[in-house]
Amino acid sequence: MHRNLYSGFVHSSFRALWVLVISSLIMFATSVASASGPPAPVTVSATGSEWGSTGFAADQTGNFTAEVDATPLAASIDGGIGLSDGPQTVFTGLACIARFNSSGFIDARNGGSYTAAASIPYTANQIYHFRFVVSVSTHTYSVYVTPPGQAEEPVGLNYAFRTEQQPVPLLNTWSIFADISSMQAANFLSASATATNDSVWTNSSFANQTGTFQAEWDAMPMASGMDGVMAISNGAQTSFTNFACLVRFFTDGTIQVRNGGVYAADTTITYSPDVMYHFRVPINLASHTYSVFVTASGGSEQTVATNYAFRIEQAGATALNNIGIIVDTTTGALRFGNFSATASTSAYNATVLADHPVAFWNLNAQGSTETDLTGNGNTGTYQGGTPGVSTMPDGEQAALFNGSSQYLTVPSNASFSVPTMHNLTWEIWIQPSVLQFPNASADAYVDVMGKCANYSPTCEWESRMYSTTTPQGRCNRMSAYVFNPTAGEGSGADWQPVCGLIQAGEWLHIVGEYTTLSQPSNCTNTGTYPGSINIWVNGVLWDQAAHAPTGCMSQFQVIPRGNNSPLNIGTMALDTWFDGAIAKVAIYNYLLSQTQITNHYQTMSGKQPTGSCGATCTF
Repeated sequence: MHRNLYSGFVHSSFRALWVLVISSLIMFATSVASASGPPAPVTVSATGSEWGSTGFAADQTGNFTAEVDATPLAASIDGGIGLSDGPQTVFTGLACIARFNSSGFIDARNGGSYTAAASIPYTANQIYHFRFVVSVSTHTYSVYVTPPGQAEEPVGLNYAFRTEQQPVPLLNTWSIFADISSMQAANFLSASATATNDSVWTNSSFANQTGTFQAEWDAMPMASGMDGVMAISNGAQTSFTNFACLVRFFTDGTIQVRNGGVYAADTTITYSPDVMYHFRVPINLASHTYSVFVTASGGSEQTVATNYAFRIEQAGATALNNIGIIVDTTTGALRFGNFSATASTSAYNATVLADHPVAFWNLNAQGSTETDLTGNGNTGTYQGGTPGVSTMPDGEQAALFNGSSQYLTVPSNASFSVPTMHNLTWEIWIQPSVLQFPNASADAYVDVMGKCANYSPTCEWESRMYSTTTPQGRCNRMSAYVFNPTAGEGSGADWQPVCGLIQAGEWLHIVGEYTTLSQPSNCTNTGTYPGSINIWVNGVLWDQAAHAPTGCMSQFQVIPRGNNSPLNIGTMALDTWFDGAIAKVAIYNYLLSQTQITNHYQTMSGKQPTGSCGATCTF
């Protein structure tokens, strides 16, 4: 059980292994997490935080428009706005850049240097609206600016991405900087569009939705007394009657929602021009109903409409995949963007969330990050490239790691440490692509995940899986380990399958638990080293008595300590790598019961746990 600091990296191939979709299990919960509102303003300063960032609603890989308001906070600054792949803190990481330069003018980066299509001066403490028109495929962009009280002007046309970012495959982040004086950026819109007065419908497609899902977007009315409509439909439309869900900034100064044949609102909510509003719209295709919630910039979420009916003409709609905007009054304009459509929580997710984890990640590889579904803010970030895709038993998407460089990392949180509550449970679904891992330790195991990124002095715990052939004869063993901060030998619980039981491509549900409050009677020296470890695979509990003193924290004199190591998933210390799919990782600050573990396994797989454990295990 000694930690081997094996560091050999072997580049390996991977393949997606598709499993049977049990369509009868694809169910949806009625509740979804509330969004926090429009992106907050970002202020940067040469004398404080020189860099800041905020993410897009979705990765952009094709042609798109992005808009932002920026304010120079002095008469002469060197500050600007960049579009990038992930947050940046160096200029070479920015692909598209618009800048207030120290000479008092606005310019943009064209490949290897800054230049401008015209001399556009700026004034301190005035708001300038920037519009980027970007082509990721050709690595070019144009940028326009609207000075206060003036018409829009081009800053740069068909400029090349910064030289160092010519190969960048996608953009997903606003990165803001100031290395002379300071500036503020606000009202961020990615994949944006603007509807002007007396306009026609502007349509944008999104992934086809046929069940229960949540749409979200940000919008800014540019005048009072306007009629700016945002509406969702099946396919691009040019007529109001062809939209199912409609929300509007109305001429009377309030926000309204279409309910069957009329516009209404549960609560009278007024809007103000030049303020960004975040809309959250849960939609149910089966019942043809939707609700609308709105959050003004800097405010809290308010209910506009609850379970309103689709527009009468669309009462039979079976799919939605388009968002349209229009201003059909003679005055006003509407800025729109940051749209996303996300399938509502699955039956499995609802089951897990009902058991109150402190963190829970889908790992569905739909972007560069993974949201903590508990709402506790433990966002994970993919490293080493975006994983591939596999499919879980209930049909949901899962992240397929290449076994050589890809992993998800989550910043440390005290709730991920055993001593915080003296109890800790981790839960994970894995689908190994191979059973002889190419990037394994000298003892032929890989770290599936762990909170021990740098070994000493911040080691805590790990989930481990062994190859079929190992020096110790531990064919495909799965283990839960816990360590002293200095790493070294760890105490563990080992689920040892009968050789040949585990198959590449099958999904496995693994639960590991640690407690410092109790231990089996066969543990020794528990007065100094109290505590125990347990592990389940596919709902089957290991047999601690057959492996004693394994399962006792006293086995290797472990006293868990909370530290600041991140939680890494797909690896632990970047020296071994899991080759296969991982999904549905949850952390709990208490011990799950057998009933809960069985329920989680059955909800995903449609099966009851079967099998037993002695010296070896079956299922």
